[in-house]
Amino acid sequence: MKSILAEKHILDLLIFNMINCEHSIAQKCFWIFINLLSSSLCIEIFIKQEDYVAKLMDFVFRETDFSHEALRIFVVITRKENFSFVEKLRNQGIMELFIFVIKHLNETKLLKLALEGLYNIFSLEKEQAENNKNKNFVLKFESLNGENVLIELQHHKNIDVYNLVFMIFDEFFQIDEDY
Repeated sequence: MKSILAEKHILDLLIFNMINCEHSIAQKCFWIFINLLSSSLCIEIFIKQEDYVAKLMDFVFRETDFSHEALRIFVVITRKENFSFVEKLRNQGIMELFIFVIKHLNETKLLKLALEGLYNIFSLEKEQAENNKNKNFVLKFESLNGENVLIELQHHKNIDVYNLVFMIFDEFFQIDEDY
C-alpha cells in the first residue's frame, strides 16, 4: 500500500484537491486523507514530504470545520514515539500550529489536543535527553513565546486544560513561584 501511495502520488493529489477544490470536494478529500494518515504507513510518507504539514495547516485554518480532526492526527503522530517523525514535524511548524491553536482558537477540545501534542513532544525530548540526543524542543517553544501563551492558560475555566498546562510546566519548565 505504501508503495502504491507513493508511486501514484495519492497523498499529493488529495492535498492538491483539499486546497484547490470547492468545499464539498475538499471535505471528501480531507476525510480520505485523514483516514489514510491513521495508518502508520502513510504517516511515514506524510512526514517525509517537506510541505505536507504546511499544506495541511493551510487547509485547516482556511476550513476551520476540520481543525479538530487535523489536530487529532498531529497528536497521534506525536504519540508514535518516533523521535525523527516529531523532529521533522517540529521543523515543518508543528509548534507554531499548537501555539496558534492555543492563542486563537478558544475551543476546549482544540486546546486540549494542542496541549497534549506539546506534552508528547516534550516527553520525547526528555526521553532523548536522557540518551544524550536532546534536540531542544523546549528551547524552540520558548523562542516562539510559547511559555507566555501557556501562562495565560493557567487560569482556564476547564480543569482538564488547567491540568495539562500544569503538567507541562511541572515536567518541562522551571516554575517561577510568582505564577
